[in-house]
Amino acid sequence: MIRIILAAATLAGVAAPTAASAQTIVDGTPTVRVNYADLDLAQPSGMKLLRHRVAMAVNTVCPFPSGGGMEDIMANWRCRASAIEGANQQIAAIPQTRAYAQADASSVPVRP
Repeated sequence: MIRIILAAATLAGVAAPTAASAQTIVDGTPTVRVNYADLDLAQPSGMKLLRHRVAMAVNTVCPFPSGGGMEDIMANWRCRASAIEGANQQIAAIPQTRAYAQADASSVPVRP
């Protein structure tokens, strides 16, 4: 299971210029938090940058296999597809979560 968590908020006084925070393990699952507090998601450029950050996070939680065979490649493909699908579900829900969430408590876990 892979999680990419999109987070609108950052710690008080800390901006979110980086694509993602360091990978962590939550409930035994590799997890990366992708910040978007600094983005205007109403603009195409903001959405493009968010999708780029998600892609970089996927590369972190689903690294390309350095060796192995077709089984490893297929496992990586499934990992990436699951992480991207979960992130896309969160991205689609952002307008609703922003309407109801506090500025410092908005994040949604992605579970494959």
